[in-house]
Amino acid sequence: KGIERDERKALKLYRRARDGGSNDAIAQLGWCYARGVGVEKDEKEARKYFEEGAKKRVAEALRGLAYCFERGIGGAANTRKAVEFYEKAAEAGSATAYRDLANIVGSARASGTRKNAFALLQKSASMGDLEANRKLGWCYMKGIGVPKDLEKGIKHYHDAANLGDAVAISSLAVCYVRGVGVRKDKFRAFQFFKRAAEFQNPTDICNLGLCYKKGYGVEVDLSKAAMLYMKAADMGDAAAACNLGVCYFYGEGVAKDTAKAIELWKDAASKGNSGAKRNLKRIQESKSDKVILLASLKKLIPPNEPHESVLDRPLFKDRMESLSPEQQSRRRALALEAFKMTLDKTQSRLSKIPELGRTEEEVKRDYKASAATDVQLMKGHLTDMLESCRVLMKIIEEPKKRTSAPKITVVKPIKVSMLR
Repeated sequence: KGIERDERKALKLYRRARDGGSNDAIAQLGWCYARGVGVEKDEKEARKYFEEGAKKRVAEALRGLAYCFERGIGGAANTRKAVEFYEKAAEAGSATAYRDLANIVGSARASGTRKNAFALLQKSASMGDLEANRKLGWCYMKGIGVPKDLEKGIKHYHDAANLGDAVAISSLAVCYVRGVGVRKDKFRAFQFFKRAAEFQNPTDICNLGLCYKKGYGVEVDLSKAAMLYMKAADMGDAAAACNLGVCYFYGEGVAKDTAKAIELWKDAASKGNSGAKRNLKRIQESKSDKVILLASLKKLIPPNEPHESVLDRPLFKDRMESLSPEQQSRRRALALEAFKMTLDKTQSRLSKIPELGRTEEEVKRDYKASAATDVQLMKGHLTDMLESCRVLMKIIEEPKKRTSAPKITVVKPIKVSMLR
């Protein structure tokens, strides 16, 4: 605190302290190698330092060695040995070791019950471990190892938040958004999301963006929301990528760019984001509607008939009369566009038939003659005609439904149950 973060310099100072006889520095060197802090991650080197410190009964070194046994670092995983060394670390004064023991007991990987795990968390919290305080809050919120008590859960979240626990701060933000254990208060939710985002966690940055998008405790600012989504998406957050895609799809806070939106949704979907998957499906369904429309028009409209004459048929005229001039113009434009695309596609298909020197009428005649039977040909023609009529009637009767953009999903804040 108060100086610029420099992991390499910290490692250098730990080495100097160890050479000067500091036992605590031995454990810190082990954690640096275990986590790749200031040096390339090297689990074997980490275990060597933990074993050196454990011989001198250094609490954090004992906990580090227990961590190695739990995760199988530098050897086979051994839960019994992990529990043994976590207990030794706790006896040596490590508050975090009690919490680590609670994690193992609570997950049923060692003998004990959730009630035992809760007691271990209490011990860890009483010794000042902020993460244990937050986990106690989660136990009260969910009724794990103790009767459910939302008020006590919120109190522990506040205690941990006041000690600077980022997850506790984020948990409180979600509680205030949803009214879990507290009255709904979007202004306080915004304040907590803002604090949580300062820890540079992409999920919290994304949720802060959602506050600006929805106006949770702050004025709506779509540009700010898009900027925060972009920052979180660049950090790999799938929900942020999905939400940023929505911004590009509707042109909210950024220039409208459907291709960019789809690209972001594909990226988010590849990471398992369900909202992005739904958006891609809706876009595909929207495109499929247009493809079906064009395909169904092929036999209804002769290739050489003027587009405008089709609009004068009773199918169109009867339903157009009840519309305002503006609505009629819009619908005629939509129909003309569809007809134009259909005719172009039909002409293109005919031009690709390898029958050089023949007219389109001759090609069509030969194509009809090559059908299995006249009855089958007529049945197929009538089926296409009926489908075309249905689709065209929908365009006229339900223009808003057919022309509006597909409903797009925005990913909302994570649930309290996910915060542990």
